Amino acid sequence: VLNKDGKTVAGAVVELCPFPAWVTSTRKTPCAEEQYRQRTKTNKQGVFRLQAVPLGKYGFAVKAGPKWVRFTLRPHCCTKLVRGQAHDVGVLRIK
Repeated sequence: VLNKDGKTVAGAVVELCPFPAWVTSTRKTPCAEEQYRQRTKTNKQGVFRLQAVPLGKYGFAVKAGPKWVRFTLRPHCCTKLVRGQAHDVGVLRIK
């Protein structure tokens, strides 16, 4: 995860779920109402890891301050995962 200046963002909250939604007064996080979701934080280098993600189409939501940012990746993450191998989703840049 990088900020708008290209610097890494440590400690950002990252959520993965099929359809990250806009946060509303009744929804605490973009993935709060999804049946499948995972949540983690970025390390000092702005890198995050999620374990044992089932094959499927997912989006990401990142919070590195007061607001959430939603990402939908094309092609969809993570339809071609391979058991035991890491999948690099690339850079998620927050503004």
